[in-house]
Amino acid sequence: MNEKLVEEEQSTTAPAQEILLGPFLGYVTSSTIRIWLHLEGGPPELWVTAHPGNPFAEPVAREPIKFDADRMFTGWTDLGALTPDTKYFYRFWTNPAASVPFAITGLTDDDLHFWTLSEDPDAQIDFVVMSCHNPTVAGKDGFDGHAIWADIPQIISRHSNRNVRFALLVGDQVYADEWQNRILREPAEEGRLKLYLEAYRLYWSNIYYRRVMCRLPAVMIWDDHDITDGWGSEEKSFEGDSPTFKPEWQGLFEAAFKTFCIMQASRNPPPLAENPRDGLDFAFRAGRWGFLFLDLRTNRNWRRSQLITEEQSGRIRAWVEANREAMSTLFVISPVVFSHGSPLLENYTVKAWPYVMWVVDKVAGMTRWGKGLQTRFWKSVGDIRDDIRDSWSSPENASQADAMLDYLFGLQNAKKDPVAVVVISGDIHTSGYANIYSSDPAHTSRPTIPHITSSSVSYTPFNWLLEAIYRHSSKTIQLGKKGSYSSQVSHHFTSRSVAVLSLRPMKIPGDFQLKVKYYLEGYPEPQTLIFDLEQTSHREDISWAAQERLFAREYAPTTSVNVDALLREKASAAPKDLNWQESIVDLMKLFGLDSGLDARKRLARAWGYEGKLEGSERMNLFLHREIIRRFIAAGGSVPGGLDALPTADSPSAATANASEAEPET
Repeated sequence: MNEKLVEEEQSTTAPAQEILLGPFLGYVTSSTIRIWLHLEGGPPELWVTAHPGNPFAEPVAREPIKFDADRMFTGWTDLGALTPDTKYFYRFWTNPAASVPFAITGLTDDDLHFWTLSEDPDAQIDFVVMSCHNPTVAGKDGFDGHAIWADIPQIISRHSNRNVRFALLVGDQVYADEWQNRILREPAEEGRLKLYLEAYRLYWSNIYYRRVMCRLPAVMIWDDHDITDGWGSEEKSFEGDSPTFKPEWQGLFEAAFKTFCIMQASRNPPPLAENPRDGLDFAFRAGRWGFLFLDLRTNRNWRRSQLITEEQSGRIRAWVEANREAMSTLFVISPVVFSHGSPLLENYTVKAWPYVMWVVDKVAGMTRWGKGLQTRFWKSVGDIRDDIRDSWSSPENASQADAMLDYLFGLQNAKKDPVAVVVISGDIHTSGYANIYSSDPAHTSRPTIPHITSSSVSYTPFNWLLEAIYRHSSKTIQLGKKGSYSSQVSHHFTSRSVAVLSLRPMKIPGDFQLKVKYYLEGYPEPQTLIFDLEQTSHREDISWAAQERLFAREYAPTTSVNVDALLREKASAAPKDLNWQESIVDLMKLFGLDSGLDARKRLARAWGYEGKLEGSERMNLFLHREIIRRFIAAGGSVPGGLDALPTADSPSAATANASEAEPET
């Protein structure tokens, strides 16, 4: 068991009546299963047994499960020595001899079952992917917001899905946003923990939810709403202009972390970090398939342009290296997406969104119709600026996107023990898929990575009209700073949904097909996609000359620009060494432009910088990112706006350089 996930003691007051969540299933292998239960106000200890084939067969495993106040009255245990690829039922008892049953309210003996995994590396294996569970915003579906959950038992029991063995929950299993202000005001840690527990009890108590999670083993990673909306990207959570979180916000995070470790991470394999506070990333293998879960919230800091730390990346690489010989494909679970919309469009959206929200609230105060519009707006859209900042394609995360994609494309293009990569995400409340492309010559044998998104299972889906605008304007999306990577979003479905992924052996030994079925709310047949995991598609990169007449240059598909190579070539011809990768002053010198403070202030103002024009590190970082981004958009030419600046040897530049220093980043 993951005892190290449980931190120091917390105490709670016993309720007047029994409160039960679960039972829920966790990490499953060919011979073990983790069983989890939250029980307050009941017996302090129960025993759980496993029965092959039917609930009344002789038990083959028996373990105690305790409910202590220091673990929020939550217990979990592993049942072992099970037979591979076998259906088991499990039951609870109040005594060690397993003679006095404990009734699980709302569930029957037939509900409590699971399958162990097969040991055959060539056997078909299916799994479910879902994210974004907030039924409170869609309560008029006849199932208290749980219409998809009510249908999942029917979906996974179909003959075509008979090999479903587990689920990946890829973020936002609860929405703690509504508790945010109360938690921030609460001075005591015990009080903050109680408030988070209140959120979990609300979201996990529904009978349709429990009927799925009691029979479908699941592992999970957190995203922002498991903490609060926009954690790590929310401006008001920081101290002034610094990257330090305010004390009350840090207290909120610590309470969310402890609660998550007990309520969710306790069902997972052990984290890769010795100390979970350094990162909750975890990984496991099921036969030849690897599953790597990225924790993009524990160390998330927008002000530091940080989704993940170097230490986390190092542990991830170490696990992959230790397992790569046994893996043919690695599923990388990233709670946030690599791409959804054009960076240019999303930059405009971030700037304009405060005015959009102001208009919606203004209209709401005028008419009854406006009030309904406001309710629908906040339920289906809301403030999306932090969601845009969170994606890998955000300019703030460009360097880390390059580093991650360098590693993943390098992994599947390695000469020795190459491993195919598939990215799985949630978060954006619209399901679908994209392809991530590399133009790096080192990646020509496998230049694409499928990017599959499954969201949301119960939250109101992303507005169909806004999604249509995104798809119309975002033909291709540039990823990273150096110009090697791009993405093409192919399909998105604006319906609540759940995805079933199926790994199916083909006729050629060792060749597998990935079949993805999206079960969309209200549709009788799933939307189906098929990927060949051994042979990824090659790049065609059609330029579509007519596109220039139809769309702005920024939205038209163009050949990817290898920024790093072009600028290195330019730097090699410079009279002295320039640190253009980090210094805005040297980058502007590389273009032969005035890099003085006045010139940088004028450029920052012209390009919409909203901070103080004082040559700060933040202003310089903004300019550096903008120049690189515009250089890519201009196809490797001098970006628009730079050509109007004085050159380094002009009289005005000389005067500016003589009159004030040039603070560098």
